[in-house]
Amino acid sequence: MEKDFKKAEKRERDCLKYLELNNPLEYKGIGITEIGSYYPYDGIGHVKDGNFKKMGYVEVKIRDFNSSDYPTAYLEKKKVDNLIEFSRTEEYIPSANFYYFAVYPKSKEVYVFNILSTPHTLELNVRCPKTTMGNTEMINKDMVAFKLEDAILKIKL
Repeated sequence: MEKDFKKAEKRERDCLKYLELNNPLEYKGIGITEIGSYYPYDGIGHVKDGNFKKMGYVEVKIRDFNSSDYPTAYLEKKKVDNLIEFSRTEEYIPSANFYYFAVYPKSKEVYVFNILSTPHTLELNVRCPKTTMGNTEMINKDMVAFKLEDAILKIKL
């Protein structure tokens, strides 16, 4: 299980590196958290948000299906709560935003959401895999749902 978790985290960090190299107008990284560090975000960087690039903490989730398969991108509510809790610490940079990158390799797309300002809904008790990367055990989780059409940015891979 630990190996699968680290594999998922590596994949998320590799995605941020790829975006920085191949899409510098949309994302310019400042730093990436270490695998296994348990920070509530995967990286920090400048994200195109409207007409400007804004600094923000980035949470990445890689979805192994086409973006057209589902109209929403889900992020576990616990992750959103952890980011909000992090904003109350001394490490937090007050002007920074929180971004969710929903990555769809099969569709070659990344949908970017400003976690605090993009419209979203809370869905309770959604049946989900217990953990990432191949876990077949299903449990109920509270999830934050973002409509793909509400993304602040769509990046082609």
